[in-house]
Amino acid sequence: MERFYNTSPSDENIISQTYTPFSSTFEPDTLRIYLHNSYIEDNYDFNLLYELIKAEQKGNRIVGRYRNFKISIDSSQGITLTGSFSNYYVGKTKILPFNKLKDAVSKLSDELGLSLHEARLYRVDVNWNTITDKDVSTYTHHLFIDLPRFKRLEQDDGVTFKTQSKALIFYNKSKELFEKQNKIVKNWFRIEFKLLKNVKKNSGLSKLKELYSFSKFKILVDMLYNYYNKVKKKIVPKNFYDLKNVKYFLNYLIVKGIENSGGIEAIYKEIEQLDSENKFTSRKQKYRLRLKMKTISENNELTTLHPLVVELNQKINFSYKNTKTWI
Repeated sequence: MERFYNTSPSDENIISQTYTPFSSTFEPDTLRIYLHNSYIEDNYDFNLLYELIKAEQKGNRIVGRYRNFKISIDSSQGITLTGSFSNYYVGKTKILPFNKLKDAVSKLSDELGLSLHEARLYRVDVNWNTITDKDVSTYTHHLFIDLPRFKRLEQDDGVTFKTQSKALIFYNKSKELFEKQNKIVKNWFRIEFKLLKNVKKNSGLSKLKELYSFSKFKILVDMLYNYYNKVKKKIVPKNFYDLKNVKYFLNYLIVKGIENSGGIEAIYKEIEQLDSENKFTSRKQKYRLRLKMKTISENNELTTLHPLVVELNQKINFSYKNTKTWI
């Protein structure tokens, strides 16, 4: 059953329900930045900053919060800030266009009395946003099966693929806003790509001010887009009556069995269970079974992408091709 949130008048215009409802569907998100003391004026009044962030001593550091930013200060080294310039500058229900990031950083710099443009990047997130055609709760973990070399972590409203330095997250933004902020936005789906560490090694980006350049910010957009395309996505059987011969009919029945068992990921789990029970006479036998299931399930004569995947593919491709309009 499709779910609808009852919108109040104040929420009606948060996001228009059109094909491209956001001024920019890709946005810079959470950043962790570090400003070394060499970029802080010698006469900078740290006491005023401590008061502003309601500072507390924790070990050899002083920590506090300003707006949605966590701030950690080592007066002998520098200042670390972690937070979302989007949430800070435009709020949680709007998207920050990449060309407004500099304005957001300038505003925070003025409020804190710091030149944050020179800060070094220690974590960088970028996200893609869309309004789904159907209830957003149906665009969850079941659509996204595997990403090579990433660990898959499943949640009720989405899925995370993660390594030690990167993460790709698919989730229901409408649900998050409603549960955490009591904000009502219908069918907002988000994909986040996170560089959790080694930012320069993974992207070539070093300082916050580099993100003001379209070509530099697009490096992150390209990474999100390319990893999205590498994700193995849900497929479904084609129409039974489109098949041509007995061989395809038999393989089609296997495909239906895979689907009814919960999809290829569920079959792989069953195979691992059989292996743990020593049901295979050799590793080759297990490998051949996995390969047979994979080959049949990915046979484009028998299967096709799930319609919701097709929709997301079309929308993210449209968004990506139109990034040139940001210039």
